[in-house]
Amino acid sequence: MSANNWTVCPKCFSRMSYEIDNINDLLANEYGNISADGYLALVNKRDLLIQKKLPYEFREDYEIFMQKNGELYIRYGGSCSVCGYSKEFSLGKFMGEAR
Repeated sequence: MSANNWTVCPKCFSRMSYEIDNINDLLANEYGNISADGYLALVNKRDLLIQKKLPYEFREDYEIFMQKNGELYIRYGGSCSVCGYSKEFSLGKFMGEAR
């Protein structure tokens, strides 16, 4: 079966955002306390992270279908091939008899 969608992993994105926030905090706290070269190195590191395009490594598979007996099924699963993060969801609900 092929994937229904490939997208950026929410966990990988969160990790990158956290790293950028940490560098921004360092820049704010260390301004004037570290050398100009050290400060510029942090700025360059942060800017490289901001410009980095995260790959579409989060695979999403989903299906929605109705059984003959009126049961509606919804299934979703997603997983990242980089960090291993995954989520699954499924729901089956009787929607009533067809008339």
